[in-house]
Amino acid sequence: LPAAEADEVRADVDKYIDIVVKSEWPNQQQGNLGEAVFEPGWAAVGRLSTLLAAFNPATMGQNATKAEMLRTVNELIKARRSRILAAGAHLPDVVWGILLIAGAIAVFYTYFFGAHSFGIHLSITGLIAASIALVFVLLIALDYPFRGDVSVSDEAFVNVKATMGAAHAPDEEKPKPH
Repeated sequence: LPAAEADEVRADVDKYIDIVVKSEWPNQQQGNLGEAVFEPGWAAVGRLSTLLAAFNPATMGQNATKAEMLRTVNELIKARRSRILAAGAHLPDVVWGILLIAGAIAVFYTYFFGAHSFGIHLSITGLIAASIALVFVLLIALDYPFRGDVSVSDEAFVNVKATMGAAHAPDEEKPKPH
């Protein structure tokens, strides 16, 4: 792209990443999923899409670049929509019910096997119950993939921003290859 358009696209992408990392991601992790949380991000993507659509290529190379960038923005929109939907999704109640019933059956099942002592039998039953409880704790922690301490991180966005910054830094600031 010509320098002016390229700078504007970079600035819009940079602004979008800032919105996602500084506003959307923290809100997702806290479970704040209202439309107002995601509106600035949608506006930034809309600006970027409009900027690219309005660009009039002067060469065949610019035309190919425009087409590829519009395709990439469309992929961004799809990924964004999927992320927002996934942020509010969790395991259905029927899954939790089935897991509870299966756990109870597994613990009850241990009573069909006689151990030589009540202590050993109690230990086996306790270990199975503890294993099932640990699985439940894991499922609870991972039930909402974008919430809480155990969640999908914003590292990919941070890495893209760092890569963009390094790619367009003046030569004296660029890391030297080894």
